[in-house]
Amino acid sequence: MNYTQSIGCYVELECMCSFIKLGYTCCIPYGNDAKYDFIADINGKFIRIQCKSPVLIKDTKDRNVVSSLMLSLRNATTNTKETVTHGYTEDQVDYFATYYNDNTYVIPIKDTGSSSFTLRLIEPKNNIGNDMFHAAEDYKIENVFNESKEYLDSKSKYDNRLIHRDDKEDSYCTNCGCSITGEGITGLCIDCWHKMTRKAERPSKDELEKMIYTIPFTTIAKQYDVTDNAVRKWCKSYELPYKKSEIKQQNNGNQ
Repeated sequence: MNYTQSIGCYVELECMCSFIKLGYTCCIPYGNDAKYDFIADINGKFIRIQCKSPVLIKDTKDRNVVSSLMLSLRNATTNTKETVTHGYTEDQVDYFATYYNDNTYVIPIKDTGSSSFTLRLIEPKNNIGNDMFHAAEDYKIENVFNESKEYLDSKSKYDNRLIHRDDKEDSYCTNCGCSITGEGITGLCIDCWHKMTRKAERPSKDELEKMIYTIPFTTIAKQYDVTDNAVRKWCKSYELPYKKSEIKQQNNGNQ
């Protein structure tokens, strides 16, 4: 992959990430026949996006400042004989998208109407070319597509949880002393909580191993006031055999 292709892939990924951050789903076409790079699901409406790497145009007075972004809206197809360039139609693409300096810009194809499109980051200081002036601010993705209410609500709840967690002091289990997270009122870690809420005290591994070879599971269950399935779970947790065939085979092998 050459440098130009790498830049194109980078711009495409950043544009998709911008749609995803707004709570929209993105779909990538299978194969190379589509004229668009991906589809964005905007509240149930599918729009086709073609991404373009911007050409940075420097300010005439300060060459350290990028004044505008120029997008070439032509596509080149190369075969064994020649390279053919062609534009895009509204039957092929709905929006063009580009990315620069942490901002994604989306332009409806109906706003283009030529082989190139220029987004001005800085307003011209004179009236020359003002009829071709397209303020980049107007084409920022967040200004073109409003964030969905459902996403904003969930994002707000998530941000509030993060703020609350950042303000919360570190907590430790009152039983074993290990660090715990969350807002539980028990003051216990998950392991200690399970031990404290266990209905029946289970036998140790050695005790259970001796019993399963001499006593039926139903009898063991009655002794501890649990079900025989609970006894099987104890065996699994201790990595002991819990099937009759396995236990019988072990008994025969020990004889």
